[in-house]
Amino acid sequence: MKKIKVCIVDDNRELVNLLDEYISTQGDMEVVGTAHNGQDCINLLEDVAPDVLILDIIMPHLDGLGVLERLRESSHIAFPNVIMLTAFGQEDVTTKAVELGASYFILKPFDMDHLANHIRQVSGKASPK
Repeated sequence: MKKIKVCIVDDNRELVNLLDEYISTQGDMEVVGTAHNGQDCINLLEDVAPDVLILDIIMPHLDGLGVLERLRESSHIAFPNVIMLTAFGQEDVTTKAVELGASYFILKPFDMDHLANHIRQVSGKASPK
């Protein structure tokens, strides 16, 4: 069975490590890369092509919306399914991210099982029975 390839991008290193550990325990998923700011995310996506990108909105150097804008403008980086993580439910930011191609939003703090189910949903893979 082909695993869902996931990249995690958040400036909170502890959260990235927790997500990496959790996703690695899911039999149908694998973490293929992590980054801690938007610019490193762009560099990472030039090298790996994840099925799902878990992307924080507020980060240094380039925020999550900036990453989405760069991905839309790029002809050489594949646009993955994007799950945005945010601590704030600002409607204007949410609307902008959806316009730029985000698939789903999750407010922090969140339940790990809930996130895993949404990774499966946006990647088109049903939950394993």
